[in-house]
Amino acid sequence: MNLHLFGASTLVGETFFNLLEMEKTEFKSFLYSRNCNEHINLDLNHHEKFRNYSFGKDSIIVSFCPIWTLAKLIKYLHKNNKYFCEIKSIIVCSSSSSFTKKYSFSSFDKKLSSELNKSENTILDICKKSKISCVILQPSLIYGVYKSHKDKNISKLISLMRLMPVIILPKNSGKRQPIHAYELSKVTLYFLKKTLNYKNKYSQKLSIGGDNEFTYEELLEEIKKNLPTNDKAKKCKILKVNQKLFIILMIPTALISLKLFESVLRISTNLSGFNSVSQILKIKPSKLFFYRFL
Repeated sequence: MNLHLFGASTLVGETFFNLLEMEKTEFKSFLYSRNCNEHINLDLNHHEKFRNYSFGKDSIIVSFCPIWTLAKLIKYLHKNNKYFCEIKSIIVCSSSSSFTKKYSFSSFDKKLSSELNKSENTILDICKKSKISCVILQPSLIYGVYKSHKDKNISKLISLMRLMPVIILPKNSGKRQPIHAYELSKVTLYFLKKTLNYKNKYSQKLSIGGDNEFTYEELLEEIKKNLPTNDKAKKCKILKVNQKLFIILMIPTALISLKLFESVLRISTNLSGFNSVSQILKIKPSKLFFYRFL
């Protein structure tokens, strides 16, 4: 059975393929990337290259590339590729921003949410019409390190703590539910295997986070705890102030960027309560925040 992995050179793409090799699955894997010469070099925006592209009977597509790029490709394949019927299931990684940023006052974030949601629905609709199983994962805060890849979430916080002697937080900061790239890969593989069963016709969106929820303060402290002893970020202090003072102190960021200002204000918002990895996989919850272990 052929497995076509788009976004193979991303953090989660690399982690997922490593998991496939560790599990010794019997898939014949085809890895696609426009940024890595080690993989099949195909730009998914060049749709004409896929007009007569055969994926192979009962093929599976797993994608960690931008979902709007995949949605346009799937739409093209559905209309123009006679081999599209060979695809058995599609597993796609989207983002929780699809719904968490829906009512943002930043035009950038609202547009992002709209684009994500539109792309998700396009893929789901086409899969329903074509009787293809489809699972769209909407992960929360992805973190982790693999080879030369670093996440764009926790890594940024670490860089900030290395630069700043003090970080100011509101006293009642919101909760976060970070998910490790390896955990997301395990969930992806879980649904991949489930959709192989002809009796299971999946068509769903699924929000997903890790097993642990942290307030912003707890998250920063947990990051510091997992860093090497001599890391500069360990010296960063956390100062908590009341909500009104916090907003007043952060107002200058609005002059730089409304997007930045809103991201600062979101520190007070709960972005948690998603389906956890242990709930989905039906395993014992992990108590480990394991940034340094991959």
